[in-house]
Amino acid sequence: MPSILRSRSSEVVETATGARPPLLYKYRDVQKAREVLATRMVWRCSPLLFNDPFDTCYFWRFPFSLSELGDVLAARIEQFIRCDDMLPADMPDMLKEQVRIGRQVRREGGRLSEALLHLRRALAQGMERVAGQLEDYRRAWREDLRTMRVFCLSEPYDDLLMWAHYADYHRGVVIGFREVPQKNTVLCGDARAVTYQADLPALLDTADEWAAHMTGEAPMDMDAAFLRMAFTKSDHWRYEKEWRWWDRAKPGMEGLAEPIRVDAEDFATVYLGCRITPEDRDAIVRIVREQLPDVTLYEARQSDKRFGLDFEMLPRS
Repeated sequence: MPSILRSRSSEVVETATGARPPLLYKYRDVQKAREVLATRMVWRCSPLLFNDPFDTCYFWRFPFSLSELGDVLAARIEQFIRCDDMLPADMPDMLKEQVRIGRQVRREGGRLSEALLHLRRALAQGMERVAGQLEDYRRAWREDLRTMRVFCLSEPYDDLLMWAHYADYHRGVVIGFREVPQKNTVLCGDARAVTYQADLPALLDTADEWAAHMTGEAPMDMDAAFLRMAFTKSDHWRYEKEWRWWDRAKPGMEGLAEPIRVDAEDFATVYLGCRITPEDRDAIVRIVREQLPDVTLYEARQSDKRFGLDFEMLPRS
């Protein structure tokens, strides 16, 4: 990565828009639900396996032209040349040298306009090099996605679209997981809410912000920028009300997914779909009764008063 696209490490920021709900839910078809309940294992996956092709796939993206960025950056450097203020500590050495040369020309009474023209040409060439490197960065990012691991949960357990899309057209199951105090696991402390918006996310939104980053005046928080990418989705998916947990693949793990063990105390509820077959219903109930006796079971029914589901709690015996 060229120095002109430098990053600054910092604390990872919290992206959740509110307090984490006491329960979060996973919509599953019957086969996958049986595996989760019987083995107490969940799978965390690379975003490359998600049904949304946009998910986390855009990182090195500029919502403006690089020529515009070059013009804004040139104007900022010119301001530094025309004054004697102290330069930002984080300004790259290459730009510091450009400012030093420009100031020397100004102090010696030289033709500053020619020096500034040379500066603009140099920056324009720099932008051309950045443009040529961006595709390499994007390919590297796509490859990096293979090592990312995400586990997704949802706030509602009764959303009709979620049941249709992720629980086999209401023939499946919804599993509710609780947050256990003092724990920091795939289901608890590190989960963050997804943000939904109409436009693709960008590391920074304006050419002015990028220029301030490149001059060192306002360095980008790269960790926070990454979280914006990893926790921002199209508002088409708003109904999911998703929370997700993000990490890297364990060393030596191959493929795009890996299992994570879940403690019995993390399971809170199980909701049976309104179209579940009697055989699947009995199988799920048996697993829960025998292996997760503290889990509360509910069975969904189509409401006769509204477009929605009603849930009846099943007796524990």
